[in-house]
Amino acid sequence: MRVRSLAVAAVGCLWLLPATASASHVRCGDTLTQETVLDSDIVCTAQDPVGLVIGGDDFKLNLNGYTIQGAGAADTDGIADDGTARSGVTVKAGTITGFDDGIDLDLSNGQIVKVAVTATSVGMALRGNGNYFHRNEVDMSTGSGFSGIEVLGDDTYLWRNTITGSPQISPDDGIVIHGNNPRIIYNFVDGCGFDGIVLDGYTDGIVARNDITHCDIGYNTSGTGLRLQTNVASGNCIGIVADDPAARVRWNTANDNCSEGIFVMQAGTTLFKNTANNNVDIGIDAPDGTIDLGENTATGNNVANCIGVVCVPPLLP
Repeated sequence: MRVRSLAVAAVGCLWLLPATASASHVRCGDTLTQETVLDSDIVCTAQDPVGLVIGGDDFKLNLNGYTIQGAGAADTDGIADDGTARSGVTVKAGTITGFDDGIDLDLSNGQIVKVAVTATSVGMALRGNGNYFHRNEVDMSTGSGFSGIEVLGDDTYLWRNTITGSPQISPDDGIVIHGNNPRIIYNFVDGCGFDGIVLDGYTDGIVARNDITHCDIGYNTSGTGLRLQTNVASGNCIGIVADDPAARVRWNTANDNCSEGIFVMQAGTTLFKNTANNNVDIGIDAPDGTIDLGENTATGNNVANCIGVVCVPPLLP
C-alpha cells in the first residue's frame, strides 16, 4: 500500500482560521473543524497542496453539489487530514477533480457518500476502522494511478461504488482492502492494470454482487474465511483468484476471460453452483482437496472446463 506523508501540507494549513458553515469563509487550503455546507466551488492554484483540510472530529462536510477543483499539480490532495487521525467525519455530495489524490485521510468511523472523484494517483485512500463508502464514482482513466479506493483498516463497508479506468492499464487496482471483515457489495470496476478487487488480512468478510471487467484479475483474495458469492467477472484475464483455504465460493459467474474463469489456490475452499463458460484456458481450476458441493457448470473453455471439481454443461434455456 502506498502511504504518503501529509505532514508538510498539514503544517502549512494550521495557521488558517477554521471554516464556518458558510461557504463564503471556505477557501482552498482551509482547515475545517465543524459542520460545513458549501454554496460555491472551491478553486485551487498550482501552489496549493491540499484543497480542504479535516481538522476535527464528528462533523459533516457537505459539498452540496459543488466542486473542489485542483490545478493538476503533482503531490496534491483534494481533501486531507491535518496530521492527526480523525473520527466520525462524513464527506458527501460533490465533486473533487484536478488533484493527484482525491481524498487521503487517517479516519475511523467515517463516511464518504456520493462523491465523484477524478484523480491521477489514488481516488480515495483511508486508514482506519469502520469506514463506509456509498455510491461514489471514481474516474482513474486519465493517468497511471495506483488505486481507485484503498483502505487500511477493519470493518470496511463498500456499497454501490463505481471505479472507471483504462482496460488493463490504469489504475493498478480498482478496490484494495487490507483488514478484517470487509463487506464489499454491489460495486463495479471497469478497467485496471492488475486487480479489480483485492483483499488480504481478513478472517471473515463478504464480497457479493460486484461486477468486474477489463482487469488482469477480477477478484484476488488472500486470507481465511471469505464469502465470495454472486459476483460477475467477465472480460478479464483471470476472473477470480481465491487464495483462501476456508473461502466459500458460490453462485459466481466467470465467463469470457482470457485465461481461467475461477482459479482456486488452496485445498479446503468450498465451491458451489458457479458458472465458468467460454474462457480461453480453463473454466474452474482447483487443487485436490477442494470441497465440491456440486452444481458448478462450465462449457466452451478451450483447455478444460473444470479441474479439481466436477462440472456439467449448463441447462438449455
